[in-house]
Amino acid sequence: KPTSNAPPPLPPPTSFYRPPKKKKPMASPPLPDQPAGSLSASVSSPPLLSQPPGSLPGVRDEHAPPAKKPRKRKRKKPTSSGDGGSSSGAAGATAKLPPTDAGGLPPPAPDTELFIEGLPYTLTSASVSDFFAAAGHPCASLRLPTWQDSGRLRGFGHVVFDSAEKADKALQELNGKCIPPSSRYITLARAHAPRASLKREVKDCPSEGLCSVHVRNLPYDVTESQLNSAFLPCGKVKEGGVRIPRNAGGEGKGFGYVTFVSADSATVAVKKASEPYGMTVGGRPVFVDWD
Repeated sequence: KPTSNAPPPLPPPTSFYRPPKKKKPMASPPLPDQPAGSLSASVSSPPLLSQPPGSLPGVRDEHAPPAKKPRKRKRKKPTSSGDGGSSSGAAGATAKLPPTDAGGLPPPAPDTELFIEGLPYTLTSASVSDFFAAAGHPCASLRLPTWQDSGRLRGFGHVVFDSAEKADKALQELNGKCIPPSSRYITLARAHAPRASLKREVKDCPSEGLCSVHVRNLPYDVTESQLNSAFLPCGKVKEGGVRIPRNAGGEGKGFGYVTFVSADSATVAVKKASEPYGMTVGGRPVFVDWD
């Protein structure tokens, strides 16, 4: 007999333990478009249907809920056109500068002017004027700001009388009264000096070489050419460097941006606007800060 190089068989175990027999995998029936010779491949890997649909790449479960889309944050729209009002309330969009005195600066708010708040939004300037006239305190002029989109009153304003005595009497008798047909009471108070008549602190430039400034309290009907002409004394403005955001109707939103050629011109504009009534555009004092 031929000899073999195989090692001799192991002796039988002395204990009664017997290892379990390995079960042969059961072959699945061939698919209609699968040849019979490919059964070995289907046996070695488990069927795909035994896995959940969500665990397979590119397979979506029909019964799974739809994926949630990320929510977008909505930016709040500015509700005021600028900061040119008094300390007790913003000034109206159509407010004009008071006449200047001998020094070239507008005088502070006189004793004939009162600040009014609590006005119903359904009223008009004519109805407010009729209320003061019917109460025996006719007013010389009214400055009541309105919303830009609807034209309705914003609920506050300024009332100017012919004399300080009439203003004092109206303040004593009409403060806390209601304007018919509304049941909402109004509040009258002394008008403070406009914020534009006060000297403001000049802020340092946030970054070196910054040439752009932000302009507030602009009239709604201001144009790019008017804004460009107002800032030319400070320095040369970059071509196309004047921007005024506008709404769907084409009106300005009360602010804008001016970009100069050099950073020194931007510094001059910020310092000049910090003075009382340092810069005006369209008859309104403007506030200039770094962009």
